Amino acid sequence: MDGQMTFHHLIPRATHGKRWCFLRFSKEERASGVCMCRECHDEVHRNINEKDLALQFNTIQSLQSHPELRSFVDDKAPWTWLASPPSRKARENDKSDASRKA
Repeated sequence: MDGQMTFHHLIPRATHGKRWCFLRFSKEERASGVCMCRECHDEVHRNINEKDLALQFNTIQSLQSHPELRSFVDDKAPWTWLASPPSRKARENDKSDASRKA
């Protein structure tokens, strides 16, 4: 595992143009998401289809309760499951720390 973090839309982008999605979710809800490692992100999409992600697994808690995902995370990636996206200030601090080390 390389630790690369990716952004997972809680309402998959592939569903945003569907009438049912547009009527059910606000623009903010459609844009919301979480950061997770690449392996976890791939596992989410391997186990759950886009419509089910949008309708049933559109929160961190519901993703964490999915049995196959929970098993994968417990076995392979417990340290990185659904990490919160870093704040802008944290990203700026990381950049300044890196420039001081260089």
